[in-house]
Amino acid sequence: MRHLLRLTILVVSLTSYTANADGDGLSVFTSDNPESNAARSFIVVPEKYEIPHGISAPASQAVLTKQAPFLIEILDEIEDAELVQWSINITRNDFGRIWVLSSYSGKKTVGEVNTVWTSFKLDKNVVDRHILQFHPRPQKHQSTVYKKGKPTSAQGVSNGGGTKSINIEGRNPRLSYEIEGRVLDASNKLIKLYSVTLQMDDKDLIRQEYINHYRIPRATAGEAGKLPVPTREEIKLIPATPDGYDGNRLTESEYELIIEDGAIELSKLILDAYEGMKKFYRKPGNELKDLNGEPLTIPDSRLWLSSGWRNPERNEWFSDALNGAHQLGAALDLMPNEIPRKREAAIIYWVLWNAVESVPDQHQFLAQLEALTVPIRPASFKLDIEPRNGIPDAFDKADHLHINLVK
Repeated sequence: MRHLLRLTILVVSLTSYTANADGDGLSVFTSDNPESNAARSFIVVPEKYEIPHGISAPASQAVLTKQAPFLIEILDEIEDAELVQWSINITRNDFGRIWVLSSYSGKKTVGEVNTVWTSFKLDKNVVDRHILQFHPRPQKHQSTVYKKGKPTSAQGVSNGGGTKSINIEGRNPRLSYEIEGRVLDASNKLIKLYSVTLQMDDKDLIRQEYINHYRIPRATAGEAGKLPVPTREEIKLIPATPDGYDGNRLTESEYELIIEDGAIELSKLILDAYEGMKKFYRKPGNELKDLNGEPLTIPDSRLWLSSGWRNPERNEWFSDALNGAHQLGAALDLMPNEIPRKREAAIIYWVLWNAVESVPDQHQFLAQLEALTVPIRPASFKLDIEPRNGIPDAFDKADHLHINLVK
């Protein structure tokens, strides 16, 4: 006698995971489906937090909620005498936990790098044996606090914070499940094998970083993580470096993606002011002068874009700014294309600072001169002790100018 399974047709979207089945007869539903309440995405949302969703439009911000469970279904007919056995290979032990919601049970085997859950062999008395239903469980951020690393002199800024089990200078490991459904005869001989791989794409890797950092406390004073999670639509391909700049393409992250919420327009505004201020100081009567009254030559230097958007793990590698504007795509770090801490660099920083100060509507953005990630107090901008070059000493020490939009 053949047991005809009741078929449920599910709409499957493949924008956020890879699905490859060996043959027909397999239906897959994940949190990427339109019916899911996880905003069309393969992400893992903790139940204990209400996490805001959407960076560029706070007024219409939604809240991410726990997503629908994953549901894998064999649609082919299965004979009463046949057995069904499911397995889930969780490809990294960072993600080695799941909740199996199906009525049947199984066992878990922990390998060196992966974890495999295998169901018992299911006979006709298990009414839902043709369906595997489970919830993914999130990777835990392995830092107890958000803390920038303390580099040694040999390591420089490349030795920072972040989750320790990953290559922080590259991409995060992606959540991935390799699922098999096996149909066996009474002697345990394989009749048919179904397989599918469910895997995060790069957009959801980025979004999961924001989720993993939500509510994590900061090591120093300040608020715990509260940044909203970007929507998939807010994560885009990296545009070219803005015209007039050298350096990075608005991000130093290793993803070929970016969040941009005003940084491009901000870069244009600052560049126009900078070029205008260079012309101003080159006009007779407006020259900058050293303490001996000698005119200073304004270098013909382009600005170097050293940093724009940073994904949260990358940001933690370099900074304690858990809720900083770099992660919102609304901040830039600029430096002159000159040798650091030389006279020409100091002159350009001074010209750039005065250019920023000349921009109308100063309340729209915040500018901060920094040295080794430490802000330099504007109160020191009038002191020119050594070298006596007519440029305040703070600008001789600076290594970049941070500027961000105020939201």
